[in-house]
Amino acid sequence: MKADAINFEDRAVAFLDILGFKTFIRKAEVNVSDENRKLCDLKAVIEAELDVSGFQINLKPTCTYISDSVILSAPVCDNDYSGLVGVAIKTIQIAHQLLGMEFLVRGGISVGKAAHTASNIYGSGYQNAHETEKDKAINPRILLDEEAAKVLNNNNAYQGCKIRELSTFLKEGNDWIVDTLNPHSSYIGNNIDDPSSLFEAYKNTIIKNLQKFPLGCKVRGKWEWMAGFFNDRLIRYQGDIRNVEQIELPMPPTHFRQGGVDDENGFDWMAPFMAPSHPVTLNAPSSSDGHCEKS
Repeated sequence: MKADAINFEDRAVAFLDILGFKTFIRKAEVNVSDENRKLCDLKAVIEAELDVSGFQINLKPTCTYISDSVILSAPVCDNDYSGLVGVAIKTIQIAHQLLGMEFLVRGGISVGKAAHTASNIYGSGYQNAHETEKDKAINPRILLDEEAAKVLNNNNAYQGCKIRELSTFLKEGNDWIVDTLNPHSSYIGNNIDDPSSLFEAYKNTIIKNLQKFPLGCKVRGKWEWMAGFFNDRLIRYQGDIRNVEQIELPMPPTHFRQGGVDDENGFDWMAPFMAPSHPVTLNAPSSSDGHCEKS
C-alpha cells in the first residue's frame, strides 16, 4: 500500500491553549447541559469561514482540536492575501467567544513549513507555534514568534498598508501580540449593536476571577494581566466602548502600542476627552482562604 504524500508549504500556524477548560469539557459531556450548548457555540465560531469585508478575506483556516487546545493554520501567499492576517482574525474571534464563556486563552503564532490535513498537522511551523505558547507567551495573550514578527516587520504591503499597521496586531514591550479585545463587529459578531454591554460583562468576569483567586496565585496572575490589558483597550477604543469603568489594580498599568507605533506621551493626550474614573475595589481572598488551580 502506497502512503499518501505529505506536502509542506509556508503557513501561518496558531496554537491556542484554553486555560482551565478540562473541567468544563467534563460537564459538556452531558448533552443537554448549558456547557454543551456553549461548547457547540464555540465550535461554530472556530469552524465558520471568515467573511470580513474590511479585510477582503474569505477563507476557512484548517482547524484541529486536541483536548483543550485548538490549532489553526492558513497558507501564506503573496501580497494580495496574508494567511497571517486570516489566522489572527480567527484567534480574535475565538478569544472573544471564550472570554464570554469566562475562559482565557494563551497562544503562539508562527510562520513556517507545515502540512495541515483534516486529521493531523506536521512541520516546524506547528512546532514553533506550540513552543511559543508553551514556553514564551506565559500570560493569556497570543504571542508571535520571530518568524511571524518578520512578516509584520518587512516591507510587504497588504490591503494598501503594511500588515503591522492593521489594528489586528500590537506590541507589548518588544513582543508582537494579537489584539484579542478588538471590539470591531468582525470579531465580536454583527448581532451585537453596542460592544459596551459586552465589555461590561467582560469586566464583571475579570473582577469575579480576581476575587476568587488569592494574591500570589498563578491563576490570579493571568487574570491580573487580562485586567491590565482590558483597561488599556478601554482607552484605545473609548469611541466604541462607552460608560465602562476601568478595573482598579495595585500594579502600574502596562502600555500596549497599536501597530508597534511609539508614542512618547502614551495616552496622556486623551485625558481631556476621557470620562472620570470610578475605582472598583477588589477583595481578593488571602492565600489561606482562596482556591487556586493550576493552569
